[in-house]
Amino acid sequence: LCGVAQVYSSLYYSVFLALLLAVVGVGLVLVHRPPVRRLAVGGVIVVLIAAPLAWPVAHAFSAAQPMKGDRSIEEVGFYSAEPLDYLRTHRFTGVWNGVLPPPLPERALFPGAVPLALAAIAFVPPVTPAAVVYAAGLAVVFEASLGTNGFLFPHLRDWVSPVRGLRAPARLGVVVGLCLAILAGFGMARLQAWCPSPRVVRVAAVIVIGLVVGEAMPRLTLHPVWLEPPDIYRALG
Repeated sequence: LCGVAQVYSSLYYSVFLALLLAVVGVGLVLVHRPPVRRLAVGGVIVVLIAAPLAWPVAHAFSAAQPMKGDRSIEEVGFYSAEPLDYLRTHRFTGVWNGVLPPPLPERALFPGAVPLALAAIAFVPPVTPAAVVYAAGLAVVFEASLGTNGFLFPHLRDWVSPVRGLRAPARLGVVVGLCLAILAGFGMARLQAWCPSPRVVRVAAVIVIGLVVGEAMPRLTLHPVWLEPPDIYRALG
């Protein structure tokens, strides 16, 4: 049901999420090795519930495809990320604006220093198998976000029809951030395991949350607005 809700919310991110889930799903199956029968029953239930609910959107997308056509490779290339874009900050970023490279259209992908640091802590030995699986998912969606600058996305355009209608591979940066958030959770768990007492655990949690919130605070420039409607609206009286 959550997957269907994502389809209705944004086909873009439902396609991107499916790519991530394919990698992570296979990885978690290899790690946990659940019974095949249990997987099969769950898969059948998913298809029976999700397919009819998602069909109206899929049908509308397919019907519009001949009129809309595929995105040109030049357009996709303009909105394909480069590795440097993961150091570009949004123009409203408070902490890093002016320190890191400026944004480009659809390509301000810096996820923040705190999530990166926490994700790095997750790979201090011993590393859990689940962290390795999500790291593999992170690597795949990062590479796909490079679009025409990478290896995977051109093949996805050839193999997966909905991908040919997507303009901005760099938007996969959102899914990269999702993976980082999960890995940051593993890192936070590792950090708390190093704490000598429950009190220190709580203090560490408060400090990390404060750092995350502080880094995410935007820098907004406020401007006075008109108190009366401009003259152009007089005709609406």
